[in-house]
Amino acid sequence: MHHRNHSVTLIRLIAALLVLSGHMSYIMGRSPTLLWGHAVQGLGVKIFFLLGGVLITKSWLSDPHPLRYAIKRFVRIWPSLAAFVVLAALVFGPMLSRLPAAEYYANPSLWAYFHNLRLYIVYVLPGVFETNPYPNAVNGSLWTLPVEVFMYLFIPVFCFLFQKIKNRRAGAAVCSGLCVAVFAASVGLSLAPGTRLVFYATDWVAAMEVLPFYFIGMVYTLFEEKLSKYLNLPVAILLMIGFSCFDFQAPLYTIFFTPAFAYLILSFSFVNPISFGGKWAENLEISYGIYLWGFFIQQTVEYLVLKWGLAVPFAAELLVCTALSALFGWLSMKFVEKPTQEISREILKRIPAKHEKGAAVR
Repeated sequence: MHHRNHSVTLIRLIAALLVLSGHMSYIMGRSPTLLWGHAVQGLGVKIFFLLGGVLITKSWLSDPHPLRYAIKRFVRIWPSLAAFVVLAALVFGPMLSRLPAAEYYANPSLWAYFHNLRLYIVYVLPGVFETNPYPNAVNGSLWTLPVEVFMYLFIPVFCFLFQKIKNRRAGAAVCSGLCVAVFAASVGLSLAPGTRLVFYATDWVAAMEVLPFYFIGMVYTLFEEKLSKYLNLPVAILLMIGFSCFDFQAPLYTIFFTPAFAYLILSFSFVNPISFGGKWAENLEISYGIYLWGFFIQQTVEYLVLKWGLAVPFAAELLVCTALSALFGWLSMKFVEKPTQEISREILKRIPAKHEKGAAVR
């Protein structure tokens, strides 16, 4: 019997836990936890982007049909987002707001919150979390969604152009040059703190910190058969242990960390992948739901802790928030993601697939 590679699922869960831990620090007014000189939530986002680059590129290469691809990407992102936005704004928001219900529902900022449905990210609901240490923000994680969707649009275009390059060395040079250019832009912007470039309510300078990982995942997939043989988990672990000896502020550290960390995650995910069967394994696919609900749940728990005058240690509050986020992630997967995926599969059956040979370098 064929079993799925669950290494990717497990490491995405680890990434979700890193994001929860990092956000918990901000939400409780603490300094962020660092790992290898990086805030842990940033490492979690980098993992999501790296694996997103791999998985979305694989999705396109295996079924390069624009309409089918668009349907799959839409179903993956939008229904669960819509469920979160509607429930947060219309059900939980009034319960947590300092405003009376009538005033809450009449407030223009409530209806502005629904701009999130078109991926124009709005973070504030009227009167919600105003007194928290990290005030007003309802959904701080969602800033990455427009960046993710941008890459959804970019990958088919780049793969199409890549396949037009007949010379393999030229194709490799183009891909390498693209990664280097994106990474160089990221490093350059990191040397100019405070720089911002906001477009469509998204800070694209902040996005440049994580976009190199998406490009690495994309290029790895295009050359997977050639590059996968170089993955080695023990070597990757030793390499990252070695990084613990470096000065975290040194520019060279930033330059070498990105490929080394990407190498670690790719090695963990695809060298001797963990696979197991059973229906229960499907319950691990909750990382997107945790991403959507985690920040909101953490803000809610912190709000209640302060309101009730409780003294809750960081670890205990994080544990409670993690359990609740996992529960809501499971509910999102069970009652939104799975049903809408079933509907999309029925729709896709009516659209003939288009398979292209030689999509990746063999």
